[in-house]
Amino acid sequence: MSTTLNLVRGQATTLKLEIPEPKIDGILKIQGYKNLEKVRKVIRASALTAREKFIERTKPVVSYRIVDVHSVDRSGAVLGDGIHLQSEIFKQYLSQSVEAVVFVLTVGREIDEQTIQWMDEEKLVEALFLESAAWLGVEDATKQFVLMVRSWAMQQSMRMTRRLGPGYSYPIDGKQVMWDLTDQKPLFDLVDDPGMPVRLLESAAMLPKMSRSGLFGLIPT
Repeated sequence: MSTTLNLVRGQATTLKLEIPEPKIDGILKIQGYKNLEKVRKVIRASALTAREKFIERTKPVVSYRIVDVHSVDRSGAVLGDGIHLQSEIFKQYLSQSVEAVVFVLTVGREIDEQTIQWMDEEKLVEALFLESAAWLGVEDATKQFVLMVRSWAMQQSMRMTRRLGPGYSYPIDGKQVMWDLTDQKPLFDLVDDPGMPVRLLESAAMLPKMSRSGLFGLIPT
């Protein structure tokens, strides 16, 4: 797998990422197990089964594109080909950026398929642990991408902002301000990669379920 970004401004790219290998203790903690030494062997065995199945079936990829930041005000930001993202957060977090890296990331539809299969087979514990492993996989894949973007940005004499994503809230002047989930649609329009293995539902949820979208601003240093 590539560990460097082939990032051409304005060009959408889909990149395979390294296979995440989530730790069993991390999977157990997500499901609320605090005293890991007292976890029953049968439960730990189910977590191990889920971890191994995740590693076997996951296909982590990220689709990304670098776009210009044209304007930012309290109503939102205009990026790329005049696409408007609407939230007050951009005035706080994107106003110094001249470009942004927009992305959609997934650990693959195979994880959704395996979860459904195990639920149909009434292997509910394994299915829950698989979802936990997948979320840890999303975090790992995101970190991989962040490191690649950061390395590329440094070569361009730029630094990254924090990651921003639809459906999340961010602190501004002592209060939490939301970037509405409905902005998934314009964000997907910005990525604009026909090879992207993630699709958007009318509800603004993503398929595969274990996916993440967002952007990073790029600030000249």
